[in-house]
Amino acid sequence: MRKRMILTFILGILMILCCGCHSGSSEINQEILKKLEGRYTMIQSTEKDAYMGMALSIVSKSEDTKKPYLSIYDTVGNPGVEGTIKKMTEDSIVVDVDQEYYEQMPAGDWKLDGNNLVLSYNIEEISGKNTQGMDITVTRITLTDTSGEGRTSITFEMELENEDGEYIDTTLVEVNEDALKSIAGSYYSEDLNMNMIIQDEPYERTGWEETYDNFIQIGEGDEGFTEGSIVYLDENMIRIKYFYVGYMGLPDYDFWKEEGSVIPFTYERKGDSLILTNNKNSVTFMKK
Repeated sequence: MRKRMILTFILGILMILCCGCHSGSSEINQEILKKLEGRYTMIQSTEKDAYMGMALSIVSKSEDTKKPYLSIYDTVGNPGVEGTIKKMTEDSIVVDVDQEYYEQMPAGDWKLDGNNLVLSYNIEEISGKNTQGMDITVTRITLTDTSGEGRTSITFEMELENEDGEYIDTTLVEVNEDALKSIAGSYYSEDLNMNMIIQDEPYERTGWEETYDNFIQIGEGDEGFTEGSIVYLDENMIRIKYFYVGYMGLPDYDFWKEEGSVIPFTYERKGDSLILTNNKNSVTFMKK
């Protein structure tokens, strides 16, 4: 009887160990995987002159492998890397890279450890209002390669969708209302021969059924213009999130530089004039 109990106990232990080996569940924190699952857009990199068009995807079960999967790619697939997630803890992810789809790392100093891409990560959740006044919570994940000598960090922001599957603008707005009212109005620049409008009242995009809390337009017509929402404003900094539709390029593109779909300026008020500085170049707009 005792021998039978011991044998049963040993068989039970072996079954548990075997199940663990086959499932690999002990290597992947399912709670974290569920939290991170989604599509992300790259918003920042510590690498100088980094390509900003990449996206990140994390799924709990890919269509092909039926296993947890991670991919980082751009619109044409290179640079990019992808593969099955072998391990996921509270601060690290190990990806078994699929060599068939791998040509170049997302960051120049990221390296493979054998066939593995070993990443450390941290998560940040930020709540606030977006450009359309919606209360949202944005999840950001920053990935850093730890398998080689690379220390480049890339930050991605999770995409959000509404009930109809339409994308929600995840750009959070932080605007000093007093500062906005103080610079609102119509302006003209003799240097660029173009107008600028800053509106502190809600703006409804014609034909789009979208309303934005504020609005700015620089330039007009075929000479090049940009229009959009002010997403950040304090006493000396203004950041514009431009609308892709209706965007015909920055006025004097080589003169002003953008960060993704955001154009940052510092500004200074002198009497009725507003001096905007971007890319170390300044333009004066006089109030009409």
